[in-house]
Amino acid sequence: MALPPVPPAKRGAAERGLIVCRCSTECANTWTKSSSSGGSGCVEVRQRGNWYDVRDSKNPSGPTLTFNQVEWCAFIAGVARGEFGHADVDA
Repeated sequence: MALPPVPPAKRGAAERGLIVCRCSTECANTWTKSSSSGGSGCVEVRQRGNWYDVRDSKNPSGPTLTFNQVEWCAFIAGVARGEFGHADVDA
């Protein structure tokens, strides 16, 4: 099922060509919790060079998913476009 088009005023940074997929030096190799976290379903991410690790914040010693920079940028762009059900997210 295709999503309805997002009005220009509601478009995320990805659609405006503003996606920045690298974090600053201060956050490199540091776990950061999602700013949207609240209650259950919280995730944390860290950047290690050109790699991005994602883990469940409630289970920090558990498994992680690792993405390369191209994969991570594609995911962030998809979030900004609302492909995962939250079109109001601005990357």
